[in-house]
Amino acid sequence: MKHKTGIILLIIGGALMVIGNAIGTIGVFELLQGYVVASVPTEWESLVTDIMVFIKWIAEQGGWAIIGGAVLILIGALKLGKFIIWIGLTFGALALIIWIITQVINVTGISLGSQLDTLLGQVYGLFTYNTGFAFTGVALTIIGKASIKKVPKSKAEVIEPSDEFKFCPECSKKLPIAANFCSECGN
Repeated sequence: MKHKTGIILLIIGGALMVIGNAIGTIGVFELLQGYVVASVPTEWESLVTDIMVFIKWIAEQGGWAIIGGAVLILIGALKLGKFIIWIGLTFGALALIIWIITQVINVTGISLGSQLDTLLGQVYGLFTYNTGFAFTGVALTIIGKASIKKVPKSKAEVIEPSDEFKFCPECSKKLPIAANFCSECGN
């Protein structure tokens, strides 16, 4: 089975995210949606809004989106599965980064300035890890997604000449071993 380790890590990570109630944060997504919709022409606004609502729905699934993406990869839809995992993991990974920055600041006592400290506090309030399950699930999911790579297609097998045949050096046609020239290209 291709991607065995990655799929197992994704399923375990997704399950831990579900147990830890790690889902995409609506407040941050609505802020992002407002910026995106404001930057497109009015005739495209409804289409962009519909696409953003669909992406928001996937992000709200959190761990379930990760598990669904792992199943899609398992059945062969690699690109779609990785896309769904990316959407489901985006806010969890962002929350992980915010959490790490906040913990480093709290432990070291470093101040980033009043504006950044206030902004970090507001964003940290939107993203919370209520349990270690969510934290561990996001970390395992990041590792699992990173371990899933597109498997390169194998190159065509090179047929080695046998004792009974040889191949033309110009056109690669199979020739009898006693042939002095190629009937295909004349060499």
